[in-house]
Amino acid sequence: MSPLPDSNATGAHLTITPEELFELRHVARGTAAPSLIIRHATIIVVHTGELLERDVVIKGRHIAAITPWDHFPASKYANEASIEEIDAAGKFISPGFIDTHIHIEYTKLVPGELARLSIPRGTTTVLADANCIANVSRPRNGNRGLPDTYSTAVGIGSGR
Repeated sequence: MSPLPDSNATGAHLTITPEELFELRHVARGTAAPSLIIRHATIIVVHTGELLERDVVIKGRHIAAITPWDHFPASKYANEASIEEIDAAGKFISPGFIDTHIHIEYTKLVPGELARLSIPRGTTTVLADANCIANVSRPRNGNRGLPDTYSTAVGIGSGR
């Protein structure tokens, strides 16, 4: 596997590599073994309110597929000792969380550091008032106007 992309951008180390994408496609097709299968989970589909009975198939650090229960039969990978399986019967899986109201200045963190701490705990998007984010974001060009989002691994928006 090649090293992760070299960049000064916050969150660039989280970018998927071409090799990982290639592996994910093979796992999703069933032509390569996954690293982990979370079986018999109930997935919360927040935008529709649905509860779906699904397995989550993971390769490395990414989700390769979300399938109906037992679509990836255990017997197919019986010789693969490295595949971990978790029985999530009676448990729920949710997508990344959206913090709909945060005062970033109260955290005393710059947006990139907030992202580094929030993402591993499930928060993928935060909404902050533009005047609040201005307290911790100092544009280098002296422009006081702020963009709607920032280039960080966590989505930061003004909520407007």
